[in-house]
Amino acid sequence: VSAFERVDDVVMGGVSSSKLIASKDMPKLVWTGQVRVDGGGFTGVRTRRFNSPLDLSSYDGLVFDTNLESDDEPERRTWKVTVRTQDSRCEMVYQAPFMPNTPTEIPWSAFRLVRGPVAVPNVPPLGDEPEKLKEIYGVGIIMSRFGAAGPMENFRDGYFRLAINDVGCYSNDSSSTSPPTAFISDLASAEDSTNRGNRTFVGVLLAPLLKVLFNEKRRRRAQARRLLKRRYGMSELKARFVFGHKLKTNRLGAPSAVTQGVAELAADLLAILVAIPVRLLFKTQGVVFRAIRKLRGEKPLPKMA
Repeated sequence: VSAFERVDDVVMGGVSSSKLIASKDMPKLVWTGQVRVDGGGFTGVRTRRFNSPLDLSSYDGLVFDTNLESDDEPERRTWKVTVRTQDSRCEMVYQAPFMPNTPTEIPWSAFRLVRGPVAVPNVPPLGDEPEKLKEIYGVGIIMSRFGAAGPMENFRDGYFRLAINDVGCYSNDSSSTSPPTAFISDLASAEDSTNRGNRTFVGVLLAPLLKVLFNEKRRRRAQARRLLKRRYGMSELKARFVFGHKLKTNRLGAPSAVTQGVAELAADLLAILVAIPVRLLFKTQGVVFRAIRKLRGEKPLPKMA
């Protein structure tokens, strides 16, 4: 499972979490976790960037064989398959819906380019872009409360467990290609790749700052304090220095609780200081990119929901 990485809503301030584990019945994998709508409402798992891109142009689509083992209400979530066609960490990927509990053939024509949960307008489906199918850099699965029409009203949050029995490719012309090709076995045993795709010079410079700013434990603590304030009317000071300190004391003892509390406070203050220049830089970068697209006569990208 080292060939995969999580894509949970913690990056947007949420508190959902998931993990991918190897089943005893290999090559099956199990994707499991908790989805919370507070601050987000989605979770996902994807392959790390392939060391060499896959050429899937001779196939007609992907086939997913999955089973929802936690409950019998898969229709109360939005399930999506993602395909990355760029050798980068770009936020835009091709995406198509699927439903667990039955082997599903997903044609390339069903994959549309998205930015977050929003479809990029005036872009043809992946099936109409055969050159892109020659360089596939990753695939993934997302479970979300955000469907094509927006947030689901009857979304089922909480615990989930999805068995991934097989992932592969299929062809409608059995004479021209081999039978459906599965690559989940290879991915499940692949070594962790440190090559996460091409990064810009600015991205390399910002990496240490972004690591501080988007620290998952710190963001989960912040979201927990927001929940305490919203549900129980606690102030920031009470949530942090009374309720939080009491939990630490019960778990670690008084001396260690004080030490950890001071360390967390220092990390939060550092993140606040780091956020100011980083946000300014990203806003400036966004203005520049939008200006370039306008000069080229390209339509603006849709805003991420």
